[in-house]
Amino acid sequence: MAIGTSILLLAVGAILRFAVYYHVHGASIGAIGIILMIAGALGLILGFTVLGPVSYRARQDGGYRTRRTDTVSDGVNSRTVVREQTERTDVLP
Repeated sequence: MAIGTSILLLAVGAILRFAVYYHVHGASIGAIGIILMIAGALGLILGFTVLGPVSYRARQDGGYRTRRTDTVSDGVNSRTVVREQTERTDVLP
């Protein structure tokens, strides 16, 4: 989602910078376009560096991981508890 939003910011910024010739008193449409393009470029860089490894790991195991945890209780009766836990790996912790 971050990558798609960044591409949208880049596109809107480029349209405002290069295709809009409307003048607004107190604001520069070209400057707003440049700011949006910079924000989109930073979002793309962060999206590939931060979210890229997460989505790669999610594709490796289908987005879910199952763990088995064995717990031995020492009491009157010693027993083993086996628990299965499924968690999503395609979201940030």
